[in-house]
Amino acid sequence: MDLDSARLVLWVASLEEGGGAVGAELRRKAAQSAPEPGCPCADEGFTAGEAAFVARRAEVIAAGVDAEPPASGSMLRRSGPVLVLVMLLAGFLTKELGPAGTVSLLAFPLLGVMAWNIASYLLLVAVAVIGRRGGGGGPVARWLAGVGREGAGGFGARWARVAGPGRVAGAKAWLHLGAAALAVGAVAAMYWQGLVKDYRASWESTFLDGAGVRAVLSAALAPAVWLPGLGLPDAAGMEALRAPGGEGAAPWIHRFAISAAVVVAVPRLVLAALAVRRSRRLAREVGAAVRAEAPRYFDKLLAEKRGVRSVVRVLPHRIDPDPRERDALRAALHERLPGTPWLEFLEPVGYGEEDEFADRGDDLGGSELVTVLGSFAATPEEESQGRLLRAVRGAVGEGELLLWLDARGYADRFGAGRFGEREEAWRGLAAAAGADLVIDSGGPEGD
Repeated sequence: MDLDSARLVLWVASLEEGGGAVGAELRRKAAQSAPEPGCPCADEGFTAGEAAFVARRAEVIAAGVDAEPPASGSMLRRSGPVLVLVMLLAGFLTKELGPAGTVSLLAFPLLGVMAWNIASYLLLVAVAVIGRRGGGGGPVARWLAGVGREGAGGFGARWARVAGPGRVAGAKAWLHLGAAALAVGAVAAMYWQGLVKDYRASWESTFLDGAGVRAVLSAALAPAVWLPGLGLPDAAGMEALRAPGGEGAAPWIHRFAISAAVVVAVPRLVLAALAVRRSRRLAREVGAAVRAEAPRYFDKLLAEKRGVRSVVRVLPHRIDPDPRERDALRAALHERLPGTPWLEFLEPVGYGEEDEFADRGDDLGGSELVTVLGSFAATPEEESQGRLLRAVRGAVGEGELLLWLDARGYADRFGAGRFGEREEAWRGLAAAAGADLVIDSGGPEGD
């Protein structure tokens, strides 16, 4: 799945989840026109067949709704080459050697470029050591991802999380290339100026003598001074270069060029290559990132296309649901799960039997969803319902646990105030056990 398809797929998912105007007929048409998704054999993300299905379906829906799909592309992706060219020209126009025919060894502009790059490397190391991790949805990531507005269903934040890290990596690559281009342009300008004019190298300082200048330049030009023929003069020789003295600037141009290449150009090119590699890897994984943003939506979408039904284990507590209640539960779960759920009702657990159930240790592992079915009117007790929910949570493992309470008619009998107090107590009990709470009051589902 490429980035443009991923953007459209996630936008349609956000539109449908956010209650956008996507009619049933349009959904049916989109599903019919899309290819079969094939087997669900991907550990994460989409298989090739699934990606083709959701991408084609998204195209059909996007063409059939009034809402406008998001524009594609990133500003920096388009302007990156321009940035590199501008930096190259800026480096070339710096006039590193100056117009007066004299090279000032201590006021060499390239020294500032190298110092700035070294500071940048230290900052990158500090960030890596600190291990700062963002969610990928900040303003910079949103801008780089090409997100101009939030959009339906929180699309803006979602797309920034999906595409932001890859776009940030791509932006870093261009910035590294721009820094390298600045140094390359400055070095090229030095040789061009030296080719057409005779330059002399000297230095002047109020505070430093020859030995001090030698120490400063030995550190600044360390990558070059170890090479044969490019060693620095001794302290006396350096003192002889104090203005108005001097010598031919060619050896110094070579020293600065080699040092700039080692300190700036090579590291920046390596960092750019690493950033490009990360950007491409994230682009290959964009399908997994998209699916992770709306797992239930895509699971339901693909399962409905395949005609798969979900198996839900229902554990009644202190109630024995009649056929009408079971049908109502099945219809409500259909909104949460793919396909038409198949409800497997387990033996009800009566009052005082919670410890027996916990000791029995029923194996519920591997269940996609286990629903504990109870009555909202019952008083929530830690030693009763809490004990049962903790036991079920331990048996379910990584599966989803749902506490479904029948509250039909409760508010009419006891009033809204009493309903709110009981609801708060149930929510605390469910949260403590790691269960999602759904209160069925006979109207729209609440959780």
